[in-house]
Order: sequence, then C-alpha cells, then structure tokens
Amino acid sequence: MTNVNIEKLRDDLCLSYSRLSLFFRCPYLYNEKYILKTKNIEKPSPAMHVGINEHRLYEAFIKRNISYEKAKKQALSKKRLNAFIRWVKDEELTFTMMKSEKHFKVTLEDFDVETLAILDVCVLLEDKALAYVMDFKSGNFHADHFDQLEFYSYVIFKKYPVIETVKSYVFGMRDPYNREKVFTREYDFADLETKIRKLLAFYEKYDSCKDNLPRQENISCWSCLLDCKHSKVRN
Repeated sequence: MTNVNIEKLRDDLCLSYSRLSLFFRCPYLYNEKYILKTKNIEKPSPAMHVGINEHRLYEAFIKRNISYEKAKKQALSKKRLNAFIRWVKDEELTFTMMKSEKHFKVTLEDFDVETLAILDVCVLLEDKALAYVMDFKSGNFHADHFDQLEFYSYVIFKKYPVIETVKSYVFGMRDPYNREKVFTREYDFADLETKIRKLLAFYEKYDSCKDNLPRQENISCWSCLLDCKHSKVRN
C-alpha cells in the first residue's frame, strides 16, 4: 500500500456530508479516494450528469439568470418547477432572500475539525431565529436524505448561534415529493457526532486498521471501479 502522511491529511481534513456518508457506505472506497487519492476511482453515471444539469438550472433560476419561460422548457418536470415556486410563496419567502449553492465553513471545536456544507437553497432569517435549507434531488427519495439535512442543520447551528430552528426539505426535481424535517437546537445530534468521532478515529488509528477496513452490510458502491478489490468489504 502507498505510504501516506496521515497526520497531514488529518490536519487538512475538511469534513463534508459526502465524505462522512462515503466512509460509512464503503470504508474501502473512502480510503482509496481520500487517503490514497487513487485517480478516476468513481465513474459518473448518466443519471448523475442529468442531476448536475438540473441543479444548475434551478440555481440559475433562483439567481434570476434565466427566465421562468426558459427554465420550464429545460426542466425535467414543469410541474415540479411550479411546485418549487409555490413552496416559495407558501413560506412567504422571496428569491432575493435565497442563497443557492451556499458554502458554509465552520470549525467544530469539540472535534478540532473544519466542516463544509454546500446548500442548494439556504435562507437565513436571523431576526426570526429561523433558517430554511433545501436539497434538490433528481432521483427517488430515500430516508437517508434526512441524514444530509441533519448534517447541514448541525453546521448552521454551530455557525449561527442566533438560529434556533432549521426547516429543512428534500425536494424532488423530477418525482413528486417534498419532504420536510424540522430541527431545533434541542435536537439530539448524538448519532451524528458519534459518526464524526468514528471517522476521525480512522485517521488516528490508520496504521493499525488500513489493512482490515471496517466491513459494512448492504454496501451499495455502484460508482466504484474497484469491484475486484472491494469484494472483501462487501462480503
């Protein structure tokens, strides 16, 4: 196995939800991608390209860089675009309030690690101690999408002490769903914090565990190109 400077990688670590979820989805793939930095380890699928283009369309529409007429012609679903517009009106928001592809960075002092959250839609109403977060999805809804919203809410609470409530949504850009989950400062983030500790422990104990990575059940690594090596993790 290639020699790595694990201490430097730990010092430079910027923790995102995608990193955290990949570690628990497939430790082997995480090691190849973020530790060994194996090139071209993941192959984007056609569905991923569709999702990226749809995200860009909604981002341009929110920023008013394209008109509604142009957006509805290009959108996967005109009905879903209209549903998004209705949601904005129902919540008494405006597009000028919204930040699209908003980047939040905050250091978690308890873990001595920096975090990064990139939000598809974010509205901060500090005078009301309220924030809105929305994540766009081009595929089917999965319960673990709420884990992503939990991570985003956690970061917002850490960065903005004045925020007391985060109203978060998973919005289907093609399929008809708009799932909501509300997080407050009283929410128990213990499971998320446990996951963060386990990931950081991986760096601290890397030399002793790199050849015997944790095995997870029901791993789905559809984008991994290392099927032959990675079978030992799935078994």
